[in-house]
Amino acid sequence: MLLASQNTRAARLEICKGCEHFNPSTRSCGTLLKRKKVKGGTLCGCFMPAKASLKSESCPIGKWGPTVRPEDLAEIREFVNSLENYISREQNAMLVEMYNRTYGTNEVPSNCSSCVRGMIDNLKKTVNADTETYIQRETERVYQSLHGGPDNGSGVPG
Repeated sequence: MLLASQNTRAARLEICKGCEHFNPSTRSCGTLLKRKKVKGGTLCGCFMPAKASLKSESCPIGKWGPTVRPEDLAEIREFVNSLENYISREQNAMLVEMYNRTYGTNEVPSNCSSCVRGMIDNLKKTVNADTETYIQRETERVYQSLHGGPDNGSGVPG
């Protein structure tokens, strides 16, 4: 998953808190785990602190958008999946540039094989992560903590 900066996350959550559809008791977009059509789109029912923390996510009714484009993810995925056991100096520079852009870090090219492998592995995990599964899991975790059991689709726990 590509994590948004603390500033981006905070700004997104402030927008959510000011929205008429935000549920402050569950910190969700509408009713937790329930999709609902409204003017401008369909509320997602997501736990917004989780959703707002991901660069690729957006508000379901257009109040804030992603900070990474799907084509950026595709470019990173294609690059890291193409790397072999040995990478060239140019590939190392490209790797570091993508890593810094993705994570907001200031790494420099390195000859340390475990450092380079760590960057590659982190990028692979990030671009291959299923953000929808993450958001759903976090939303369900919050629902269970509030209601004492899993959502069975009826709106009644357990």
